[in-house]
Amino acid sequence: MAEVKSHEFDGFLQRNWRSESIFLVYGPDRGLVSERAAQIARKTGIKLDDPFAVTKLEASELQANSGQLIDEMNSIGLFGGDKLVWVRGMPRLFNSSSLATRGFCNDCGTPLTFGYHESMFTYLTVGSLDHPEMVMPERHYGIESAIPWLHIADDLPRETTPDDPRYAAMVVHQHPLPVD
Repeated sequence: MAEVKSHEFDGFLQRNWRSESIFLVYGPDRGLVSERAAQIARKTGIKLDDPFAVTKLEASELQANSGQLIDEMNSIGLFGGDKLVWVRGMPRLFNSSSLATRGFCNDCGTPLTFGYHESMFTYLTVGSLDHPEMVMPERHYGIESAIPWLHIADDLPRETTPDDPRYAAMVVHQHPLPVD
């Protein structure tokens, strides 16, 4: 997995990245996100007007059937060859602090993702999944704020939020509701 910054995109597009099969294109500028996704799709060589090789899904469809994305990604095109699965209408992003972005459902506001601006990782909120039992986590992050009565009985790595001097200067853009 690699993160490509906006200013690196043109160089990335020129690379030979046929071994990479999943791309997440996101950002606050929906027009630019759509344009970049289309550029990547064209670079695959798959005919974008071929309904047997290209599946376009709306994020709202995946809410009703969370396994559909995996099913589509694992299916083979009707006539063989590569297949492109394009998901549109992804979560709305909010810069919740000077260090991180959170994604949430455009329709209902459910928190879905969290990611540090300088990280290549995006964290999913397991509680937002229709079938969280189908996902196996790799680690537990932010354990210093775990609920005291919650005991997780697995051997996965546990990470605390890093003790980083940037947190002292962090500007939080979330505001608590006023208390009456």
